[in-house]
Amino acid sequence: MSFLDRILPSRIRAAAQREALQALEAQERRARIDASKALVDSVRHFSSATENRRRPDWNVLSRHADAEMIYDLDLMRSRSRLLIDGDAKAGGLVGKEVTNIIGPSVGVQATLPHELSGRSEKVRSQLANQAETFFRERVQEEQTDFDKSRRHSWLTMTDLRYRHHLSDGSVFDRYHFARPGRALPFCIEIIEAEQIETPPQFIGNPRVRKGLQFSADGEFEGVWVRDTNPSDPAYRGRCTYEFVPLRNELGLPAIKHYFKPHRATASQGLPWLNRVMPLLNDISDYKDA
Repeated sequence: MSFLDRILPSRIRAAAQREALQALEAQERRARIDASKALVDSVRHFSSATENRRRPDWNVLSRHADAEMIYDLDLMRSRSRLLIDGDAKAGGLVGKEVTNIIGPSVGVQATLPHELSGRSEKVRSQLANQAETFFRERVQEEQTDFDKSRRHSWLTMTDLRYRHHLSDGSVFDRYHFARPGRALPFCIEIIEAEQIETPPQFIGNPRVRKGLQFSADGEFEGVWVRDTNPSDPAYRGRCTYEFVPLRNELGLPAIKHYFKPHRATASQGLPWLNRVMPLLNDISDYKDA
């Protein structure tokens, strides 16, 4: 008998023993994993938290609300606007919502400042009537006087504000005061969401999130506004940033941020069609095909 004939059977037996041992260890590991999963599932009360063979990859991480959306927000807004402008279903949904909420018109009601609370009821009534008459006449005669650009009436601005709220998830109103030569002492500028942007020197600063600035305690302080829209075809060269605080030096409101947060820690809102945008886009592609 040769040397090879003597050593091969022993090596074959050793390899078979190793394979059997590895298989046994793998079986024991699977048994331990199955036992731990069974133990976890036995103490879970909600079916949405269970794990089974139909949901093997449904693993999620718990993250801050801004971390979930801040990098996707620009793309979601662009897709939302594209669908609303070009898709009949999406545009119809938004148009119907705006009509139901805004209606044929939303008027302006004048209110007296708190400083006049000590006046007599007769004086307050007279001042209230004068203020209401002034606003009513200005809305009817100078319909664009509320708009900083003097292009939109009050009704159009209200409509635009709600449309931006639906398509972008956020809308910003900036208030301008002390306008010489104007009948109204203030006007409103509607700022689109992409003009609220973090300046380059504040990128990475945890207190400035997508153009919104917060204090160390988490209080909203104001916004950073670009002087131009990043998608403006007339935009050339560098842009400048201006910080607009929540209130001006007189203590009057300077900026308002309207949004509906999906979580308590969210600093901005999501587009209204966020949940159905993929479905609407698939339907549009199906029709084109």
